[in-house]
Amino acid sequence: MDNMQLIQTLREPEKFMQIAIIGGGNFGTAVANIVARNGHKTHLWMRDAEQVQDTLTHRENRRYLPGHKLHDMIHPTGDLALAAQASSLIFVAVPSHSFKQVCEQIAPHIQPSDILISATKGIYADGFRLMSQLLEEYTPSTRVGAISGPILLRKLPISSIRAPLSQLVTPLLAAWCRK
Repeated sequence: MDNMQLIQTLREPEKFMQIAIIGGGNFGTAVANIVARNGHKTHLWMRDAEQVQDTLTHRENRRYLPGHKLHDMIHPTGDLALAAQASSLIFVAVPSHSFKQVCEQIAPHIQPSDILISATKGIYADGFRLMSQLLEEYTPSTRVGAISGPILLRKLPISSIRAPLSQLVTPLLAAWCRK
């Protein structure tokens, strides 16, 4: 399947409804809200079971993004395998110091056709590599991209996040995150 066929296939909502955000910090939670607002079932993986329970109870990530309710389509979970296996588009938004470890943990649950998007700032010191390069190296995905956004301060609206990406990923994100 060439890139244009992939774009057409993934734009069909019945073929692409579940998206995972791996990392429940402020940026991961903000991305999850954007994706869910666009009608996609969104798995928001958090490593801390207490944070998952608190987020489920209050429908808000009170630790990292207080004051912003979670969209109803967001499903916080502590089950990394479930989040990764259920989704064909996966944003990885974990701290750079644990990024490689998370790549290794999700790798068994990733298909080569899955689209992985790094949403983590930083450079991996061993080899001076970008986080997207770690996704390419440690997972079987052949479709990797990256997004960046502002540091989320109370004065910046979450909707100001922009996603400059590759030629393949840009039109897909535009379709999935347009609201």
